[in-house]
Amino acid sequence: MRPRRVCWLLAAALAAGCLPPAQVQTRAPRFAPPARRSYGQPVVHCVVRDPRLKESSGLASSRLRSEWLYTHNDSGDTPRVFRIGPDGRVVAELVLPGIRAGDCEDIASAVVAGRPYLYLGDIGDNERQRPSVRIHRFLEPGEDAKVGKVESFELVYPDGPRDAEALLVDPAGGDVYVVEMVGGRPAGIYRLPGSAKPGRNRLQRVGEVTVGGEMAEAQMITAGDISPDGRHAVLRTYLAAFEFDFTGAARREWWRARPNRIRTAFEIQSEAIAYSMDGRSLFTSSEVSPCPIHRIPIR
Repeated sequence: MRPRRVCWLLAAALAAGCLPPAQVQTRAPRFAPPARRSYGQPVVHCVVRDPRLKESSGLASSRLRSEWLYTHNDSGDTPRVFRIGPDGRVVAELVLPGIRAGDCEDIASAVVAGRPYLYLGDIGDNERQRPSVRIHRFLEPGEDAKVGKVESFELVYPDGPRDAEALLVDPAGGDVYVVEMVGGRPAGIYRLPGSAKPGRNRLQRVGEVTVGGEMAEAQMITAGDISPDGRHAVLRTYLAAFEFDFTGAARREWWRARPNRIRTAFEIQSEAIAYSMDGRSLFTSSEVSPCPIHRIPIR
């Protein structure tokens, strides 16, 4: 989580036309241009008014029911995840047994090896002082919302502590990506191979990416996701989202593909994005309460 005043000023300035449109900074060589996809205008999908959700810091779509979404609070909460229905009601509270929550910043869902998983990313580190961060993985529960065994991965960066708010999981093999939150320089991209076992692991720094334009504050990546079919990845900043194509040579280096820029809704402290279960929409939310969840159609 970042100080909100800066984000409010940036968002308000953009809405008023005071800032130039965000541009993607590219570095040669890039892979082929993105596939032709278009994106509709953001619309309100629902509003979550439950007082338990104070700061929605991540979003994930269910892999069991198309109408379910998952979100969680930012730092300071217990280890729990909220299941949201299509009307914005919290229909279940998923409690993760046997773990402690530090600074949970994102959540991801993916069907890996035929099993539907949820991944809770305790990866925030505003002061860059944590010697390690954690990702907690568990099978998505059914109607009873009872969480079974939780597998925890303790992650160490190869180049010192980093602040990160974006967690992505590739369903093709289960590779996990953590993207650094930083402005004014490229954001590091780190991978945990899908073959990794629970316990202490060393992340691999596999690349870096810059999106969002010239202003450092507009480059801060606050969330990410990979589409259920494993063909696209999306990263969002406070002001926009950027979709990358996974096809061809870009499969294991998707951040080098030239992204499509997506207009997001005007949201204060916007730190979450997720593909819908069918991959035909994107959902976004922000750290306000009541919390509107917006939907962006993909054509």
